[in-house]
Amino acid sequence: MNTEFGNWENPNVYESVGCFLHISGMNFDPDALLHELNLPEEKIRFRGVLGIPEEYRDKLKVPLPGFPDPLRVFDMSNLLITLSEATDISSQIREAILFFQQHLTDLKKITSQSGVEDVNLRFITESDKSDFQDFPPDFYDLTAEIGVRAINCGEPSKNLRV
Repeated sequence: MNTEFGNWENPNVYESVGCFLHISGMNFDPDALLHELNLPEEKIRFRGVLGIPEEYRDKLKVPLPGFPDPLRVFDMSNLLITLSEATDISSQIREAILFFQQHLTDLKKITSQSGVEDVNLRFITESDKSDFQDFPPDFYDLTAEIGVRAINCGEPSKNLRV
């Protein structure tokens, strides 16, 4: 990543288009969760701690009293699951719904897993954000059942890779 801190690779930054389920937590064990879930191995995009090079840690601002530590996110365990590799939002939504329906019983176990703090859904497209649309009601019902806490839509990050 080209920042004031230099260049480094961060697997949490999404370079390619698609829809991803992102699960994270400080004491979360991705391998333990995957052992409980019956998900296709090819759908697992990343698992582990993001990390941040030590030389950058001291350059990031220390949090103000009462605010969370900005470095904490780099020390969390993460699991990224690919739900869709489609380039357009409509196809991504359809494929995410299908994935949720096919794996609903397993996916409902995510939030009960020890250490899970966040479950987010990310839609990444090449197109202008004006292409993002309202999600169908059954999509919201499924994400609520699974425990998705946030839905993010955006464009791929450049110069980074997973």
